[in-house]
Amino acid sequence: MKRAIPRIAIGLAASAILATAIQCIFLPKKLTPLDADQYGRYAIELEADPNGRYGYVPGMHGAVLVRAPASAPPPRSRPHQRELESFMRSELRSIPRKTALEAIFYFLLGAYLFLGAPRLAAATRNRRMDRFAGIAATFLPGALFFVIAASPLLIGDYGYGGFTNLAGPGAFSYSGPHFHLQSWLGNSSNSISYRAFVSPVVLPPGVLVRLANRVLRSVPLIGDAFSGGVESVWPYWVAGTIFYGGIGAVLSAVGRRLRRRDVLRSI
Repeated sequence: MKRAIPRIAIGLAASAILATAIQCIFLPKKLTPLDADQYGRYAIELEADPNGRYGYVPGMHGAVLVRAPASAPPPRSRPHQRELESFMRSELRSIPRKTALEAIFYFLLGAYLFLGAPRLAAATRNRRMDRFAGIAATFLPGALFFVIAASPLLIGDYGYGGFTNLAGPGAFSYSGPHFHLQSWLGNSSNSISYRAFVSPVVLPPGVLVRLANRVLRSVPLIGDAFSGGVESVWPYWVAGTIFYGGIGAVLSAVGRRLRRRDVLRSI
């Protein structure tokens, strides 16, 4: 008789495969390839080795890391922005570290989704609680997903976030919630793949925060306090935990209903 593979092993393997796949897909996008002519015409060089030449191209919204063949001649000299050049050099050298740390992050998040969240939902479902505590417990698995997923952005400002037209590391300006698929997939900002991941995660809470802010601005007497927009990240924490907590609660309720139907059919 074949021995069944433990569920925890399947969950950890799936998490590892997911984390590796995400980084393998997005890592090549971190350095925009340029031919020798483009590199010489537009780039400011940071480093060169036998594998290629590495630099950045500044733009209106920051800069983009680029790579050219090792055979390409050095780019022509042009005015440097010391702060931006230092930022881009640091960003280039941090690619291996950020790739590894983001892979670990996705692995832990996947382990929570595949293993932790179902067990947490089952544990809270089987405990006797009053009505308020029971409702809070059903919201807990989904809310924790948002806390884990959004913490690098909301606590450390990692990945910047939002559907902006940021062009890469060093892009500190904001240009509105414009969504373009290529921009979303290709513009990693100060991350490898995290910005592409966290932007759609934070989008629904962001919409809720904007709607709430618009409603509050229309309220007499207190509306002036919200006229300047949202400055704190706390509204995003509140909106995100409520939104994803609600999604988790709905999924849990659907799962319970499906399990009950199976039980009834088996009788």
